[in-house]
Amino acid sequence: MPSPAPMKPMDFRGRWVLVTGASSGLGQEMARQLARDHGANIVGVARRGDRLQARKQELRPTGVKVLTMTADLQKTEDVARRARARRQRERAARTAG
Repeated sequence: MPSPAPMKPMDFRGRWVLVTGASSGLGQEMARQLARDHGANIVGVARRGDRLQARKQELRPTGVKVLTMTADLQKTEDVARRARARRQRERAARTAG
């Protein structure tokens, strides 16, 4: 049986990656590796805003952009609240520009 073709290296430089649970555990480690090893800009989502801010500070030296969103994605109202806030910011940016 022939050996499988080698995997292509991941290159996320300049691309945005949404990481849920980014404040701790697996999500935290995924955000670290995607930023540090693959150049991905990170949108980190988690329930604990203080820990998200700590991740943002931790990733700053990698040179990637990091946005944080405090939300519990299991709660529909949290998701709706964040979506409304984003639409309002986009509207304000369009009218200001």
